[in-house]
Amino acid sequence: MKMHRFIGDFDLSKANSKINDKKLIHQISNVLHLHTGKKIILSDGKGSEAIVMITGVDKDKIAVKLDKAAQTIDESLGRTVLYCALLKKENFELAAQKAAEVGVTEIIPLLTDKTVKKNFKPLRVQKILHEAAEQSGRATVPHLREITPFKKILEALHGTKELNIFLDLTAEKNILAVLNQREHNKHVRLFIGPEGGWSDNERAAAKNAGFIFASLGDFTLRGETAAIIASYLASNRNSCFLL
Repeated sequence: MKMHRFIGDFDLSKANSKINDKKLIHQISNVLHLHTGKKIILSDGKGSEAIVMITGVDKDKIAVKLDKAAQTIDESLGRTVLYCALLKKENFELAAQKAAEVGVTEIIPLLTDKTVKKNFKPLRVQKILHEAAEQSGRATVPHLREITPFKKILEALHGTKELNIFLDLTAEKNILAVLNQREHNKHVRLFIGPEGGWSDNERAAAKNAGFIFASLGDFTLRGETAAIIASYLASNRNSCFLL
């Protein structure tokens, strides 16, 4: 049976420790009904995790005993950063959730020429990322950065050697072709436009900055759909089934 996984500020070096987070205590004892003797996985959110056994449960704390020593899960190989234009609130949250599930390491919300800012709530999105990382079995939680203008990103990345993929329907190359040609590139940045698409000025600026244009096929996709598909392909670019 699959063990439940929890990500938090845990000290995994101790043989015996306590969980003091009230929300986590409620989830473990009242929602999941896990009791003494049950094993769970604790992750510190930074790449280390350990299997522990619950040795005591009460309303203020849960005592656990180290069952299997902490191990480090290296997610640094094949780092993927998602630069996604702000979408409608529910659409951006869906994109962020699924991007976290498939392996994206960082998400930067973008302000573009055609962006219409729609009630972006960073604390809620960060919570979604945390839950998605737990659910998918990841040892780290993707970082959520501040909303940043696309123009500022262009200035910072102009001429960089890392793979900056600009997703656009006008591109001649498919994203798989681009990823397969650059399979040894350690870091990939994905750029997803807003509901109204990229402006001509943004396309020209991205080309001038040395970005690689790529498409996700012949059909016009919603922003959140494009973000999810591109995130999956890029995050799993070294898997044999994508070659």
